[in-house]
Parts: sequence; C-alpha cells; structure tokens
Amino acid sequence: MKARRSRTVATVALLALAVAAGSCRRGFVTTGKRLVVIGIDGMDPKLLREYMPKLPHFKELADEGTFLELGTSEPPQSPVA
Repeated sequence: MKARRSRTVATVALLALAVAAGSCRRGFVTTGKRLVVIGIDGMDPKLLREYMPKLPHFKELADEGTFLELGTSEPPQSPVA
C-alpha cells in the first residue's frame, strides 16, 4: 500500500510540475529560477551515490541542487513506466 501511495504522490508531483512549467510560458508570475529534472532510465540511485566521488559532474549537480529517488511502476520496465 505504501508503494502505491508513493507512486501516486510522485505522479501528482510530476503532473503539478508539468502544469507549472506550462503556465510559466503563458505569462504567469515566476521566480526567475529555472528547474531541470534529469531522469536516467535504468540508473540505480544507490549505485550512483556510491560512484559519485568518481563522477564529479553528477556530484556537483547533487550538491548544488536536490538528488531524490523516483518511484517506478509495477513491473519496473521501461515500456510500462
């Protein structure tokens, strides 16, 4: 049940992000900040954290911004997700 709730929350957050991004182009008030979401299909975030010392660009992105794990679908396959 928790996994389903997490997926639902992630889906709602992504939809809100999409709506917010779309509304910025229509002349709504913005903060002047930019947002970039980087998703890499098939990348294990735990392994990325482990290898970040050897991947300075990923480390810099994580240090300057936010690094979060995203939920996936069931089954966790690219065509389904």
